[in-house]
Amino acid sequence: MNCPMKSHLENKMKIRRTTTIFFVILLVSASGMMAQDLPVPGKPGDWVNDYADVFNSNEERQLSQKLNLFQYNNSTQIFVVTINENNGYDASLLAPLIGEAWGVGQKGKDNGLLILMDMKARDVFISTGYGLEEYIPDITAAQIVRNEIIPAFKQRDFYGGIDAGTDVIIGLLEGKFSPDEYREQSSSSEVGSAIGGIIFMLILFFAIFGSRRRSYGTGGRGSNLPLWIALGMMSGSRRGGSFGNFSSGSGGFGGFGGFTGGGGGSFGGGGAGGSW
Repeated sequence: MNCPMKSHLENKMKIRRTTTIFFVILLVSASGMMAQDLPVPGKPGDWVNDYADVFNSNEERQLSQKLNLFQYNNSTQIFVVTINENNGYDASLLAPLIGEAWGVGQKGKDNGLLILMDMKARDVFISTGYGLEEYIPDITAAQIVRNEIIPAFKQRDFYGGIDAGTDVIIGLLEGKFSPDEYREQSSSSEVGSAIGGIIFMLILFFAIFGSRRRSYGTGGRGSNLPLWIALGMMSGSRRGGSFGNFSSGSGGFGGFGGFTGGGGGSFGGGGAGGSW
């Protein structure tokens, strides 16, 4: 007697394999057609390839050192790429194409990840190699983009967004926490932020309303203390990312190995992105 649950899982796996095979065929075909059309050099120059001049020299150095140390300790490769020209292609297609062309990740392990920042289209996409999809599922990649990267990008803090996003990625890949733990923490942070916003508006309302009532009743100026308390609460709630209770713990960068280039990894259709 066949188990319905087992049959359902087998069907999902067949669909997944069929989809993957189709994407590989599409990717190989596109790679052949676009080999000379990618808006990046044929080989990467470092872990951070800032062709759009988004980061200053210190930011670029710090990101590169962090990713270099992670690769040295873990063998997993994370590349950051910024572009100003996309040659008409969407970031969700360009990111895996660049990753495939550069061979990001180790051959046989396919443990590469590439973050593409398309400054022209204001899009960002996290593309994962085959070997990382179980550690960073598409839904988790989407949460990282939505919770860690996009809020900072909207403030034009591009370094802060990538730094926070790569911290979470490294934490997931090092096993410091699971995708489910990240989702739960992110959800609780979002709820906390919403409640904090409501409390802030209520305090602001009563501060203004109370100030006016005291002004009308005494002819003097009302105290603005509640408003300053509210502002202090809001500034405190904004410190740190949405994933503040976890840390990748990478610290103490630099001095390990150096840039090695791509290792021959392959990419599929894994990943997620968003716009700012």
